[in-house]
Amino acid sequence: MFGKAIITLFFSLAATAGFSWLISMACSRKSQHSASVVQASTGNLVNVVSAGPAVTFSLPVEFSQANDGSNRVFVIERPGRIQVFEKEASAAAAKTFLDIRSRVSGGPQHGLISLAFDPAYEANGFFYVNYTKEDPEETVISRFKSITPTEADPDSEQILMRLKIPFTNYSGGKLLFGPDGSLYIATNDGKQSTLRKVYTGHDDLN
Repeated sequence: MFGKAIITLFFSLAATAGFSWLISMACSRKSQHSASVVQASTGNLVNVVSAGPAVTFSLPVEFSQANDGSNRVFVIERPGRIQVFEKEASAAAAKTFLDIRSRVSGGPQHGLISLAFDPAYEANGFFYVNYTKEDPEETVISRFKSITPTEADPDSEQILMRLKIPFTNYSGGKLLFGPDGSLYIATNDGKQSTLRKVYTGHDDLN
């Protein structure tokens, strides 16, 4: 319907989201702000600085850039917002790019989980998100459209896929576009941690 292949990958690992954007962005920019020096295992020194000392977020889980030639950074907040700011040390605040908190369910491993920009985002303004919802419990893969460089239309949502969640943990949800132009979706088994041995073969099932 949308002219793109969607490939879903299932993993039976706990859904954990690392927030390493400060380190990755610091590698591309020097700053006059305070920094910590970390001794890497190779013996080299890694200089870690804050990319935006005045910018704060609520439960951030991932960051992304639109690959449109701009200097903007998009940060996903698990409660259901995407914030955007200029990748400058002088950035005073982030602006809300998308707010769908009313549609997103909470929980330690639920929420707005991932963001992927269309390879042709600069021309079409499309981006994709993965989030969880209630009534019924589902993982939702949706497409939205931006209306300005710093604002998306929450009413532009086109739901591409719904996945039932049997339990309230292990939701997974990383989104990535491959070099073939397909959207890859990493999701999880949605099982209880108490059942992990049953599904991983650690027990004798005979």
